[in-house]
Amino acid sequence: MSHITFMEIWLCPVKTRSWQKIREAKIFGAPTKILKIMKQVKIGDILVICIISPKKGIIAVCKTISEVYVDNTDLWGKDRYPLRINLEIVYQFENILPFGLVYGGSLNKNITVEPFLKNIWITKMSEKQYLTISKNFK
Repeated sequence: MSHITFMEIWLCPVKTRSWQKIREAKIFGAPTKILKIMKQVKIGDILVICIISPKKGIIAVCKTISEVYVDNTDLWGKDRYPLRINLEIVYQFENILPFGLVYGGSLNKNITVEPFLKNIWITKMSEKQYLTISKNFK
């Protein structure tokens, strides 16, 4: 019997400046302190990029095209985020989707999630949450 693996869906909260770097380099970066979590991310997994400052909401959906690796090339300044994953941007939203869509199911629902995402680099999302987001692809 062969082993079947399924993709995971990850929520990645970032600041606007980091999103610009991710979009340009097509690389997601994180600090070494979260190596255990980053090692769980596999090729083909989905990363939902959300901006938490200054704007707030979901900006893009990406697919991982590499395993996690270490690279000290200074993309973000101050040699930060040496854990890296190469990405393919699958969809970038023209307008940022509010968090309420993921956590409450409504485009109009204003939900504050920043306190819960503080110091979170990457966390799993449910398939149901992802399907709610993907309904907004055009």
